[in-house]
Parts: sequence; C-alpha cells; structure tokens
Amino acid sequence: MTPADYLNECRDKLRLPSDYALAKACGMSTGAITQIRQGKRPVSPYLAYWFAITLERDPAAVLAEIEQQQERHEGRKAFWQSFVSRAGKVVAVLCTLALLASGGIGNAQGGTGGLFRPRRLCA
Repeated sequence: MTPADYLNECRDKLRLPSDYALAKACGMSTGAITQIRQGKRPVSPYLAYWFAITLERDPAAVLAEIEQQQERHEGRKAFWQSFVSRAGKVVAVLCTLALLASGGIGNAQGGTGGLFRPRRLCA
C-alpha cells in the first residue's frame, strides 16, 4: 500500500469526512497530509505507527512497507523488501495457528471443536 492508500484507509476506518479531519485525528497539519499524498513528504515513523495502530496491523510491517517505498539506496531498499516479504509469511503462519487453536476448522468439519475427529477404538 502507498502512503495515500494508508491515509484513505485510516480516513475510512475512522469515518472522517475530509483530510482536514484526518490531520486533526493524527496530530498533523492538512498541508502535511497533502504533501504525503502527493509524495512530496516522507511518512514519519510516528505516522507509520499511527497507521498501524489505527488499522490494527503489525507496526513493524507497516513501517517496513513505507520505508521500502521511500528508500533510494538499492541495498537498503532490498533489505526492507525482504523484511516485508518475511513479515507477510509470519502473519500467515500466525493466522493459521490462531485458527487451529480456536477450533475454527474443526467446527466446519462436523462440529467436533477441533481439527481432527476422534476415532472410536471400541464398539
């Protein structure tokens, strides 16, 4: 997601009518929000973390995604890209583990409350 995408998603989630209201909510000026939208101003770590908290996402992953987009040095850009890729894999594994632990998959399989159905060993 681009910084403008993050701004839009935060504005939508908070049900704010304008960038003026968004600027007030995140403690920035309307001009700063406009400059970020236009790519003329980098996203600060503060704002990246604000995005993450507002959208209930991993702050490190949001910060890394924004840093990857803003970075000009190819080596550091590759570092951030690698981090974003790994963070996505970790999130997928954690979501799978949470689903398994909650019994969500088992409930779809006959309401056993877990992943596997117990076998009846004796008749």
